[in-house]
Amino acid sequence: MEASCFGSVSPEIRAIFSDLDSGKQRICTLEKGAWIVHEDLKKAVCSCFSQATCALLSAGTYDKIPLKFAGWTQADFENAGIRVVSGAVVRYGAFLARNVVLMNCFVNVGAYVDSKTLIDSFTLVGACAQVGKNCHISAHVVLGGVLEPLNARPVIIEDDCFVGAHCSVVEGVRVRRGATLAMGTHLGASTKIIDRQTGQVFQGEIPEEALVVPGVYAEGEPEKGNNARANVSVQCAIIVRYGKAHQDLSLNQDLRHKE
Repeated sequence: MEASCFGSVSPEIRAIFSDLDSGKQRICTLEKGAWIVHEDLKKAVCSCFSQATCALLSAGTYDKIPLKFAGWTQADFENAGIRVVSGAVVRYGAFLARNVVLMNCFVNVGAYVDSKTLIDSFTLVGACAQVGKNCHISAHVVLGGVLEPLNARPVIIEDDCFVGAHCSVVEGVRVRRGATLAMGTHLGASTKIIDRQTGQVFQGEIPEEALVVPGVYAEGEPEKGNNARANVSVQCAIIVRYGKAHQDLSLNQDLRHKE
């Protein structure tokens, strides 16, 4: 890690960054089925931006947060057990578990990517976003980041999920274990997620093993004296089915990093 921009950062915050970078601590942890945000860790990340100074880094960038792989040797990559393609950018303070594969993507500070997950080209894993094991995050995906407010939950993609190309998951949405998002699905905190079979509406969370596609719903009946509302449709996400029947999208283990 290049220390030039961290010279004025307190030892306590440096220690937290080191723990986040190594995976010893993480911004958000699963406890009894609920994801708990550790506000002290997020506060430390935010404080770093006020304490650190911009510096010219070896990669030709001018920033307050150094890059994770600055100064790494082949032995460092072998010990980490990850594969990183040319063009991938990872900031210090992001954790990558063993057997992670990164194409030319961007992984921001505080993010956590668990083992055997592939992050494809031109994808953003935002600040503090949490990605589980055995996931495929396709090309041009946005997993939104969050630093403020401190108690805000980051985007969470749980284990065994498949996120199709050009999807966006932002505003702290939780995608539960085994779910699949079809190409072009966009999810925010206010996005209605409608079960096609039952009509049940979810917001902010995708159920386990759900197959979700993009869709629209009619806003409602025309109001008195205003027929325009009847002609308006609003973007939503639609759950078309549940279960492992749709998981013929099984991950190709030949593409995974093998130690």
